[in-house]
Amino acid sequence: DVIIVFSGKNTGQSVSQEGSSWFVIAGERVILNCTFQASVLSYLYWYIQYPNKPPQLLISDLSNQGTRGFFTKKDSDNMFYYLIKEKIEIEDSAVYHCALRDTMF
Repeated sequence: DVIIVFSGKNTGQSVSQEGSSWFVIAGERVILNCTFQASVLSYLYWYIQYPNKPPQLLISDLSNQGTRGFFTKKDSDNMFYYLIKEKIEIEDSAVYHCALRDTMF
């Protein structure tokens, strides 16, 4: 089984994630989502955090193709930001953080 834990973070505007943890079977498709609210153009990020390690950047909406088969989809109309992996692996067991950063003009 793969263990996935959500933890929502924000850096100015608003971002949130529902749920706390999921148990999924290796090889299954996984879609994590967070909702965001931003009045200005913002960048969205997914971070991955392994036990006893600091979070590390996994992927952002600037480049929706990440590492190890993860990719993102941004639904700006409904304010959703998805993290998707077609076939989850045991090594993907971690805490996933969704983050938002305002752009500076």
